[in-house]
Amino acid sequence: MTDVSSGVTSSGVTVANGGTLQVLGQGTTIGTLVGNSGTEIVSSGGVASATLVNSGGTQIVSAFGYTSGTVISSGGTEIVSSRGQAYAPIVSNGGTEQVLNFGSTRSASIAGGTEIVSNGGVASSTSVSSGGTQVVSSGAYVYNTVIGSGGTEIVSTGGTAWTPTVSNAGTEQVLAGGVVWSAAVSNGGTQVVSSGGQGYATSVVSGGMLIVSSGGYTYSTRITVAAGSKCTTAATRITPLSAPAAPSRWPAAARTARPLAAAARFC
Repeated sequence: MTDVSSGVTSSGVTVANGGTLQVLGQGTTIGTLVGNSGTEIVSSGGVASATLVNSGGTQIVSAFGYTSGTVISSGGTEIVSSRGQAYAPIVSNGGTEQVLNFGSTRSASIAGGTEIVSNGGVASSTSVSSGGTQVVSSGAYVYNTVIGSGGTEIVSTGGTAWTPTVSNAGTEQVLAGGVVWSAAVSNGGTQVVSSGGQGYATSVVSGGMLIVSSGGYTYSTRITVAAGSKCTTAATRITPLSAPAAPSRWPAAARTARPLAAAARFC
């Protein structure tokens, strides 16, 4: 193992063949290449910028470590663990970013790769496109994701997505136990709320599509029917106004909101 210690800046290092580079407090790396079973560990107070993680390489962002502009390509992995922070990573075809318990990532670009946010992880202002996928797992929170150009966001059991924007052939899938708040769906974007999925305050306008499967729920949905817009409700379980209250995990305002049944008449 090689250490980059306090006050030291290391540039252009290659880490491979089972080697490990550890960036300690106040240490800095720039332009590191990590591949072929190599590992870069960014520890508390350490900073890594413009790292390239390719096939077989792993970058681990530990508690209070910080990375900026990491590029994760095919077969590479970035792991953002508890209280680690990753800013503006690029996850390209075949690359993976994992954001774990209390780790966070901001302004990620997922273009053909996969971002998995789980168990208390947080992702904000992510862009998902070009076949990329963001997976929001149990206990995870994501904010302001932009899904377009063939990108997909999957909100699974126990995951929560706030204020996503879905357009330009992007798709948001809300699976059983997943919750989405204040989605904006437009211009070729699609939101699919599956059985047991929950959506609140979705806005569908200008060429957007909302599909609510049997057993799915949407509340306070606003549908503006304009040229090119579509709301699919056939084979949909429309919650009547007298239905039981929404799931208890929702705030009181959501549990008393008008369900889709009222809006569906305008589709």
